[in-house]
Amino acid sequence: MGLRKKEERILAEMERRLEEDDPDLAGRLSSFGADDPAFAFAESASARLVWIVSVSVLVVVVGLLLVLLVLTPGASTPEPAGGSGGSGTETSQAQEG
Repeated sequence: MGLRKKEERILAEMERRLEEDDPDLAGRLSSFGADDPAFAFAESASARLVWIVSVSVLVVVVGLLLVLLVLTPGASTPEPAGGSGGSGTETSQAQEG
């Protein structure tokens, strides 16, 4: 997400003032994360590719699960209470006799 021109100008001014006021701190902040390989990987194009592939696989898996759920016949429909089940007929015969 990009910054607006005004925000970029304000940040540039803050950076310039920091460099004037405390050059040691400015040097430390500018090299922050430079020697950390994880930090370098997080901003690389390959990291974005990994995220894109991961999200794509997740979307495909969720889509296939939804299709399987919708197309499976009778898996989610309950049997009616007065249906032709074995327990229903036994109960009605016991009451008659």
